[in-house]
Amino acid sequence: VEAYLTVLLQRELLGSVEERIKSAQSELESSRRMRESGVVLGSDYQAALSVLGAFKARKARLEAGLRSAESRLAVLTGRVIDASVVKGGLAPRELGLPSEAEDAVRLEVVEAGQAYEAARQSVLEVLRAEETVCRAAAGYLETLHGLALGWARLRLAAGAFDDRAVSELEKSLEAAP
Repeated sequence: VEAYLTVLLQRELLGSVEERIKSAQSELESSRRMRESGVVLGSDYQAALSVLGAFKARKARLEAGLRSAESRLAVLTGRVIDASVVKGGLAPRELGLPSEAEDAVRLEVVEAGQAYEAARQSVLEVLRAEETVCRAAAGYLETLHGLALGWARLRLAAGAFDDRAVSELEKSLEAAP
């Protein structure tokens, strides 16, 4: 179960970073045009390039982490791991897990998104806000992973990780956004 949830976590973290990279590249292209016309400082543009580079480095680490998690799952299950084997996402509410941690992290993601909208005047501030959104989204996904994994471990320790529990877990993962 842990290996399966780790694959899901790595896939969702990677997707989140890929969204941030796409957005950051769009902002940088706009900034490049403004820099050429003298509206944006060259130093801001260079700092923004650095932030984009950090996103790309994070993406490379997540891709490696995903390959590692998929390999581990393949060894444990004896199956080739692809999208048909690992489906869904992380949705702990379907398991009846406490939502306080999830709600707190979700609020942080919303607040970071609001900061992003407020910072659109400066490319550097936009990319810093993107970085904050990325970190908040990663925290959210890691919280969901931890909750689902904790639920599964409790069921296993109680001797209640049976077919019904597996079905509940699969159902929650299929319902994830």
